[in-house]
Amino acid sequence: MKTTEQQTTILLPSGEWLNNFIVGMKNSGFPLEKPSERSLSWTMPNCRLPILFKEVRASDVPVTMLDSDVTAKAGFTGSDIVIESGLLSLQFGASGQDRGEKDCSPLLKKIWNFPTDQLVPTPIRPRLAISVDPQKYTKNPKAFQLTDLRGTTVYTSFPRITQTLFDRSGVNAIPIRIKERRGKIEALPSLDRTSLAEVDIINTGRTQTENELVEAMTILESALLLLVSADVNQRDEQRIDDFIALVNEATKKERMV
Repeated sequence: MKTTEQQTTILLPSGEWLNNFIVGMKNSGFPLEKPSERSLSWTMPNCRLPILFKEVRASDVPVTMLDSDVTAKAGFTGSDIVIESGLLSLQFGASGQDRGEKDCSPLLKKIWNFPTDQLVPTPIRPRLAISVDPQKYTKNPKAFQLTDLRGTTVYTSFPRITQTLFDRSGVNAIPIRIKERRGKIEALPSLDRTSLAEVDIINTGRTQTENELVEAMTILESALLLLVSADVNQRDEQRIDDFIALVNEATKKERMV
């Protein structure tokens, strides 16, 4: 009797990053397919590697792949989520911009940056930003400074990054009150008399505009990262390395066209 080879599972994030990944894989020559419209499983029919992709919520990727009861030991998600989870740390300059200095957690074996810019003609690049309520923030948003929020409430789905930003920007920490909320938080600053701003992911900026918020400062540009757990077995690690090599080779060919 012929046995079916056990597949290596890699988690995929739902949302905009999934759309970018699908387009990128198609342009690399390895398009993804799924058995039905409602299925959360994806395969690469044109690839010899026995890899199965499983779609989950982007914010659930780090905790899921690090769960000792879960067999999937690798997954894609945005760098903003990876940093918020504590698997990557970063440093901010005095003005609040990401200095690009990142340290990887020992819980990870490796991190690989998916070549979105090379494989996706018009990618949606999410960015983590501070948006202000112009009805309360009376200064020009183009001249925004972190100290403008001193003593106010900031709503965010990214409390770790927000706290790091206001703790490490400049010589002295900037005291603010952070209120963590999930989901659609754009309306909250207008409802709280102590709040001027939110820290959240912006894709197109349309949601902020429709809720009368103005982007004041970009904190970091998000990137699509593949995380590999330190607990990955040798077989799965080799398959993941082979997958990375295939995409990297396809990226080189794309550049030569």
